[in-house]
Amino acid sequence: MKKHKTIQFIVAALFIASACTDDRDNLMVNDQIGLLHSTYTETEIFRGMDTPYQLFVIKSGKGKQETEVSISVDETVLQSYNTDNGTSIQLLPSDCYTILQPALRLNDSDYRKAFDIKWNADRLSDLLSTGKEYGLPIQMSVVQNFISTDDERLKTIIVPTIKEPYLQMDVPGMSPVTDFMPTFGDLNERELFVKIRTNYSNDEDISFQIEVDPQLVIDYNTAHGTAYKMLPESSFTVDNKGVILTGMKET
Repeated sequence: MKKHKTIQFIVAALFIASACTDDRDNLMVNDQIGLLHSTYTETEIFRGMDTPYQLFVIKSGKGKQETEVSISVDETVLQSYNTDNGTSIQLLPSDCYTILQPALRLNDSDYRKAFDIKWNADRLSDLLSTGKEYGLPIQMSVVQNFISTDDERLKTIIVPTIKEPYLQMDVPGMSPVTDFMPTFGDLNERELFVKIRTNYSNDEDISFQIEVDPQLVIDYNTAHGTAYKMLPESSFTVDNKGVILTGMKET
């Protein structure tokens, strides 16, 4: 009888242990890794900006594996792309870029990291002024710890274009006034918010100042045959200083 109870206890313990097993990831796939933007990707490079391009690596799945990956420039990636797509992208010369770190380590809990690539904007500008299209063919490899990969997600061609950074009114030229806002201090006052924007994500605050220029009214009338007059200075005040915060594109 005592032996029978012992067997029952062991069976019950095994049942409870199996019931407590965490099976939440049974339907999840094993870890996989690849480039976020594979095959072909375009990037804008702004004159005077020193922000490196980030080539993101994505690790998906259960999140139980760590690994190390590296990238290299591989002209065969470019040749294959041109053949498959009927293009004639040229290999970007090595003096146009610097790969700041050729290898990355991703811990088991990491889901993304980025290789930083720095551009030589002046050299690129001279090169792209010829009208030809240039690309940087990248091949990624797993250098430590096996992890599932898809060959097509391990390669990409980065095609840069040169842009001029600007800061401008969101609505340039004649701006019809339709959104006056009442102020809290005086019922006779109204506020007009003018949006200022840039075409790049800044890595530091951008301070700016605006001014009232009566000549703009004269120039507009001349160009369009209109007869607008300058508002009397007593009829308005201008909050003429502003700042676009780091990482933002408008204010």
